[in-house]
Amino acid sequence: HEDMAVLDLVAQMRNQGAMSDEIHASLKVGTRGDAPVIQPNEVQAIVGAEHESRLSLENERLQQALLIARNELEKARKDLERLDEVEKKTIRLEAQLESERQAKQEIITLLKAQVEEMTKRNEDLSLRAGTEYARGFVDGFREDAQKGQGHNKIDN
Repeated sequence: HEDMAVLDLVAQMRNQGAMSDEIHASLKVGTRGDAPVIQPNEVQAIVGAEHESRLSLENERLQQALLIARNELEKARKDLERLDEVEKKTIRLEAQLESERQAKQEIITLLKAQVEEMTKRNEDLSLRAGTEYARGFVDGFREDAQKGQGHNKIDN
């Protein structure tokens, strides 16, 4: 009610050409205009319109918040899709690495077996070569010994 009386005074003084200083001074000393008589149904209409306006503003704010939330949700979905792709790629790469690791381990095992076999063959060949050399050496002595005995028989 007080607000309506203030508004009425301001409207009257402006219509009369009063300056803002004069309006302010009048309000300061307590001068007020006549508050209009408003019927209860008019008050209800004003309050209803004000309430409707507030609801409309609140609805608009909620619509904006909803739009922002939807955009953030979409961004989060896209981020999740990218993370899923990275995870799948990581799993594939880990599987590939494990497969390569196993293949390398099999090659190492095979090469170790080949080295071991070649080492054994080398040792066997060395032993046989040594034995053959020794046998040849002994046979050579025997031949020399037999020739020497035969030579001695001829000389005698």
